[in-house]
Amino acid sequence: MRRAHLLAAALGSVSLGCAPKPPPPVMQMPPATIEGAKPVAQRTPSKEIAVRFPYAANEEITTLAYSDLALLAKPELVQGVATSLAWWAKDVAGVDRACVDSIVGGAKEILVGDGQRGWVAVVRVPDHTLESTCTPDAQLASELMIEGTTKAWAFKENGRACATTPGWLACGHPEMVKLALAAGGDGLVPVSLDGDEVVTIDDRDNVRDLRLVAASTEDRFTARVELTFDSDDEARKIHEMLERPTELAPAISAESKATPEQQRLVSRIARNLVASHRAARASIRIELEEPIEAQVRDLTDFMGLVTSTLRTMKMRVRTEEARANLNHLAGKLAEAWESKDPKSPFAAKTKLVSFPAVPSTVPKRAALTSPADSWKAWSAVGWSVETPSFYQYEVIAAKDGQTADLVARGDLDGDGKVSTFTRHVRIDKSSKQLMIEDVVATEPE
Repeated sequence: MRRAHLLAAALGSVSLGCAPKPPPPVMQMPPATIEGAKPVAQRTPSKEIAVRFPYAANEEITTLAYSDLALLAKPELVQGVATSLAWWAKDVAGVDRACVDSIVGGAKEILVGDGQRGWVAVVRVPDHTLESTCTPDAQLASELMIEGTTKAWAFKENGRACATTPGWLACGHPEMVKLALAAGGDGLVPVSLDGDEVVTIDDRDNVRDLRLVAASTEDRFTARVELTFDSDDEARKIHEMLERPTELAPAISAESKATPEQQRLVSRIARNLVASHRAARASIRIELEEPIEAQVRDLTDFMGLVTSTLRTMKMRVRTEEARANLNHLAGKLAEAWESKDPKSPFAAKTKLVSFPAVPSTVPKRAALTSPADSWKAWSAVGWSVETPSFYQYEVIAAKDGQTADLVARGDLDGDGKVSTFTRHVRIDKSSKQLMIEDVVATEPE
């Protein structure tokens, strides 16, 4: 019964968005150690939902979340979940309140996955014909045809989709939704819950791995977060920040764009956490003593904070990649301009030249590796990006060669809307030196 509020919490994690560079295969999260908890048999996803997990056993998964809602019972918790799901129903699923009530009234499990092929959230709602109550909001979505589903709709703005079959709702990338509801998976999902755990999340990107376990008892909520970075320095910084609660609350609120309700929770969390670090891993344990009814609110707000912060961190990392690479490219271009090599295209110091876009298409949602030979035309400036990148790079010179734009383009969440970073370069008429301006970003919301 205390798992009811986890539906909203886990659903929040489906917006984690952009797939990072390929991480190592997802390993099962170690169980949280909850003092005083009685040993309980490990709970794994049911066979029914496991075959709807559309990722192959050897496929790289960047986000994996699971919540077992089988003990949903208390009416007050059901109402709490229904209220907290209102935002998800409108902004993620594009359905009305009747659909939300149907989901909350009978949901048993939720499973969320994200990989290079796209993300999907699958909700098991046995004994419910969701297609009779789940109607897409005409302002947000339009009806869609997905083979094997009873109802499907596509979002007008971001290319996501939702679909139903009797007893099931799936949302995410259209192809992944189709595969999930076709129930053709191998039934192997590397995730489980132990003891009083109610949700588990494993999220990875190219600068850190995050593992989270939340547990609920009748009188307390406990969460453990583990962050593993590329360097010891990052883990140490996190530990030091967490030990300054007066600075921590404003920092988390700003990072996650917290709502007023979440800000109040952040203040309580800051006073009730224990942090540590060892090498590149930072560990955080949070424990709030409160009745189960209060956990409906706090756990949903907590998971919302985690989701918002992860999204912000990922987008910042990707933004920093584009800026860093354009800075490096500008430096290489300046070196080539000042070179006395007679074979340099800039030897005459009269005009700038263009360099072709690499890769040929804008990366969509995933980091791509461009082969070395695709950068041959760039040899004049001695610059290339041969590690996985979320961006396409190009130099576009004006017809008269007096100016040029260094451009990075990336579709960071696969919705067809491209983020563009531009660094303008011009030749100073009197000194013939290159004048390089700051990076200008044009990013969709």
